[in-house]
Formats: sequence, C-alpha cells, structure tokens
Amino acid sequence: MGAELVETSRLWARYTAAIDPEWAESLAGPLLRTTYAEPHWSGSRGSAVAHQKLLLYGLPIVSDRTVQWGRINPAQARDMLIRQGLVDGDIHERFDHDGFIRDNLDLIAQAYDDTNRTRQPADTVNDEDLAQFYDSVLPQDITSVASLAHWWRGEHDAHPHLLDFDPESVDRLTASSTVSQDDYPDAWHTIGSDGTIFSLRLSYIYDPHDPCDGVTVHIPLSSLSRLTPEQFTWNVPGLLDELILGMIRALPKALRVQFVPAPDAARSIRSWIDGHYPELPGTEHGRKPALPPLNDDGETTGWPDFFHVFTKAAIDAIGAQIHPQVFTDDLIDRLAPYLRMTFSVENDGARQVAGRRHGHHGGNERSGRNGKNERNGGNERNERNGGNGTNGAVMATGKSLIALQRRFASQAQESARNAVTHKAAAAQGRGAVVERANLLHKAGATTESRSSMLWRAARDMLHLPDERISSRWLGTEALMLASAPYPSTTALVGDLQMAAVKRLLPDISSLKDDDALSVAVQAVEEIYEDTVYSVAHDVIAILRRYAEVDKAVSGPADLPMLSVLQGIRAHIATLVRPGFIADAPPDALPSIERYLHADLLRLEKARKDRDRDVRWAWQADEARGIVDKALTHAKGEPAGPRREKDMGTATTARWMLEEFYVSLWAQELGTSGPVSLQRIRKVLS
Repeated sequence: MGAELVETSRLWARYTAAIDPEWAESLAGPLLRTTYAEPHWSGSRGSAVAHQKLLLYGLPIVSDRTVQWGRINPAQARDMLIRQGLVDGDIHERFDHDGFIRDNLDLIAQAYDDTNRTRQPADTVNDEDLAQFYDSVLPQDITSVASLAHWWRGEHDAHPHLLDFDPESVDRLTASSTVSQDDYPDAWHTIGSDGTIFSLRLSYIYDPHDPCDGVTVHIPLSSLSRLTPEQFTWNVPGLLDELILGMIRALPKALRVQFVPAPDAARSIRSWIDGHYPELPGTEHGRKPALPPLNDDGETTGWPDFFHVFTKAAIDAIGAQIHPQVFTDDLIDRLAPYLRMTFSVENDGARQVAGRRHGHHGGNERSGRNGKNERNGGNERNERNGGNGTNGAVMATGKSLIALQRRFASQAQESARNAVTHKAAAAQGRGAVVERANLLHKAGATTESRSSMLWRAARDMLHLPDERISSRWLGTEALMLASAPYPSTTALVGDLQMAAVKRLLPDISSLKDDDALSVAVQAVEEIYEDTVYSVAHDVIAILRRYAEVDKAVSGPADLPMLSVLQGIRAHIATLVRPGFIADAPPDALPSIERYLHADLLRLEKARKDRDRDVRWAWQADEARGIVDKALTHAKGEPAGPRREKDMGTATTARWMLEEFYVSLWAQELGTSGPVSLQRIRKVLS
C-alpha cells in the first residue's frame, strides 16, 4: 500500500509497505460483497462446502476460501448430507453406531440387483426411497456428519433402530406385484456332452443401452466345447413369458394375425410348455441339473431348441399354421437383446474381483447417478450366492454360443496345425501323401478327414485336362452344366473328377501306405474318364430337376403356402450349392435328383392338404434338429480321429434325413432302405 501517489511522466507511489489483502476483511465492514460458488459435498470433511469470494470495491481480497455450506444454506447442506453422504455412502469419517449406513446401503444394493434380474424397478426400493426415509427421521438442523454423530450418540440408546431402513414401510410398494426371485437363479445347471455337471454363473443387467442387457452366462474356456447350444435358446424362468411374447411380435404380420390377441396366445403357449416341460433347462431337480422329458422311445435326446418347442406349442395350443423354418436368423435377430442370453467366455485361471457397489461406507459406484450400469451389484450377489466361483478374465462375448465354440475350436486347431507343419511339409516334399495325411490326421492339425486328403491325392494322380473332359459334352449337356453353381468350368470339372475318384475308390481310408495308393490308382486308371462322364450325367439330371423345382416355388403365394415355399427353397439350397458334387458321398450324389423330386411332390400335396403338410413338417423338423445337433457337435470337436468318426456318423444321419423326407413327402418314389426317426436316433446313439 502506498501513502502518496506522485505523477510525472510515470506514476509513482511513496511510503509503501507490503500488506495482506485479507487484513481489510475485518475493517471493510459493509463495503465488502460476498459471493459463493460450487456448493458440493465433501466426503473427507463430512459436510457440504462451497468456495467463498470477498470483494472490496470490486477487487477480490479473498478468493476460493472453503466454507461450511451448512452455515449459509442449511436446507441444501442437509439434502447433500442425505443424498450424497448417506445414500451414496460417500462418508470417510467413522462415528459411534454408524453401522446403519452400510446396512441400509446393502438393502439398496440388493434392490438394484433384484431390479437387474426382474426388470421391474417399480417393485423394488431405490435411492429416492432411502433419501425420503432419512429426510423423515433426521432433525432439520442436521447438516453434517459431525452434527449427525452428535445427535445420534444421544438418540441411539433410546431408539437404536430409528435409522434402520425397512423396505416394507415404503407405501408405493404395497400394491406392487410379487415376483419370485427363484425364477432368476444365480447359476445355470447343465450336463456337458461328456457327462460333466456344470453350474455356470449368471449375472443380470437391466440397461437397454448395454450390449449385455439381460442375462449373461459366464463360461470357463475349458467348459465351452462341452456345452450343447440348444438349451441356451431358452432363458431363465422369469423371462420365459416375455420371450414367448417377443417371438410372437417378431413374426411377420401375415403370420402374427394367428396369435391375436398376443398376450392371450402367449399365455396359452406358456401353459402348453409348462404341461410338456415341467422342468426347464438350467434349473435343478434334486440337486442335479433338470433333464428333458423322455421321447416316445423312453430315451432322452437333450433339450430341444426353444424355437421348435414354440412352434409345436403354437400348432397344438392355438391351431396356428406355422412351420419351424419361420424362425430364421434374421427373425431371431429382431428379438429384443435382453430376451437372448449373452455368453461370456472367460479364462479359467485368471481371477477378477467383482467390483463392489459400495465406497467407504457402501458405495458410490452405482449407475443410477454416474452412468454406469448396475452390473457391479449383480456380480457381487452372484459372487456371494453361487455360480461357478471365480470371475475370469473375459476372452470373448457374444449372443451365439455356436459361433464362440467354433471360434475357439479354430484357434486350437491352428495351434495344433503349426506344431506338425514342418513334418507334414517334409513328407509332401518326398511325395509321401499317405504319410502326410497320417501326420495331420493323428495330430489333429486339420479338420479335413484322412479320406478326403487321400481322395485329393488320387485325383491329382488321375487328373485330366479340363478341355478333354468338357469336349465330350453335347450342346444341351454343356448348357445344363453351365447352370451349375460353380464360378468357372475349371471348378466344375475339378469337382466332377473328385466325385469320380470317390466313386471308384470308396474305401480309400483302408490304404495304409503310398504304395497301396499307387496300386489302387493304377487299377482304376482305364475307366476313370468314363466315370467322370457318368458323374456329369448324374449332375445334369440333378440340375434339370432343380430348375423344375426352382420354377415351381418362384413367384407369389398365399399365406398358408408361404412357409411351404420357404421350406422347399431352403432345402433345395442345401442340396444344390457350390461344391455339392464333390461334397456328396459317392452313393448319395445320384439320389439328389430323387430328393428334389420329393420336394416337387410335397408342393403338389400341400396345395391339396395344408394341415397334413404342417404335421409332416413338424416331424421333418424334429428329425432335422437331431441331425443338426449331431453335426454341430461333431464340428465342435477338436480335429483328429474322434472328430472324423463323429463327422462320419453325423454325415450318414444327414443323408438318412434326406431319405426320411422322401418317406414323408413322396412315398411313391421309394427310399434306398428302411428309414424312420427312430433309426436316425439309433445311428446317432
């Protein structure tokens, strides 16, 4: 401060001394103007505070001084104590008899977890209910932890439970519907393909914006390949009604009109399911995983796909004309995400402590306020109540269990393949194709069967130029073969030659060494070209019949016939597709024309009797489900002899399925042998 100012060409101050501007605070009196900014809760101070600024003639003499907000605005400070201190649990200071804070927060954490499970927030207490409780019992002058501790010290002995929150006292919950928490279990109980019993931990999230909204199944990596995917198309019992209603609403409008009103139809379908499946997948019965009902042969074949069960229930319970083929991947994707389980594949060895919902006195990590979801609360309860123990490091998540199984199986195969690549390459360099096939096959380094590798080697030995093969085709033959689903003549001729090799050497797997392979190839060399031409004639007959069926199912159709046409289109697409000539077993390729003919007869019969076609379609879908399950299981096996054996069995059943279709749709065409659903099951057993 200067006592005198002198102005020349510049401004000077005389008789100056250093001062502290705050000295003016006690002297300025009414000349001071006070402002407050950023009132907030301080957990470390145990009170609401704000930043104070003092102005003298507009000049700040005190800036950012922290002051107790309770002295300036007691009502707001009290509200911060309740909501951020007691309800959020942001209190660092301990005091006598403060256990009520954690106890009350545990109740709210449990309520948030229940909300994640039931998806019914109106049926549970929340932060606002706890805040209103504190507001009703705390005196108006309680604005900080210190004042709370002082008041509670004198009040506790007389009323020790005064600050204990009772959810049953919340008036708005008295009329709420009761939901059984047993319908939202902590674990999914199941039996693996090898007979091992698994209890897979479940967690729940209620957040439509979260990709994991709904139920998440936590799967250890070591268990992944042993799980059957069909059971996971269901859901926990508490969400089954919503799944049924969601499936009805996802149907195309032309089919959905059969389910009006949708809620009543959903109840009828659920009643049918309860009658036929008294125990549901994932539940326990007598401390063991529940088992599906026995089939007509008194055997259990595993849990069926829920979409097939829904179809059967819709046909029986409400008389709907609906085919199982309706539920395509696109339609299933239209379901709300929470109706489909999420799968989290986790490292068996890694440990990950579930995030606690509480902070110092309970938690400030809950999502209602900071944008995170309530996953922590759900995980904490699962960690306390069951599941399969640890939370492993997440390796992958997704809605398709089959896709995850294939992904990790592929990674395992790649690892095995790298281990034997050098030896196999050396054998190939010596021309020892059988030795190479044996190395790759036994080591599980490839999913290609040993027979396929040997057939490919035999084709290379017998290979004829493309021009030599195609030069024998007549004009009409060449035109028909040009319609085959192949990108080029080279690809087509290559598959024709592979099919010829398979036809000439059906038992190639019995050959032990390269000398035996050479002898076998030399024995068929003279008839090889004619066999290729014979295969081409079979393919021409197939393509001619395919064109006839494709024309019949093209164009518009009325509603009842729509599902039939869709089913036939889907079926013929599995028979005539890129690579079908070489993929078909030698004895099955000539029969494909008959299988296509059966589709044509099915269409004619369906136009005369649609109800009969629905009944047949259900039998066909049941058989297809069994075969698809076997194929999926075989493909999920690690590469090696066991996988090849399972694939061989499943492939046999797959072509038995085609004969079964013929026995349903076109008995007049005849089958290659006795076939039935029971025989297919017997082959796969």
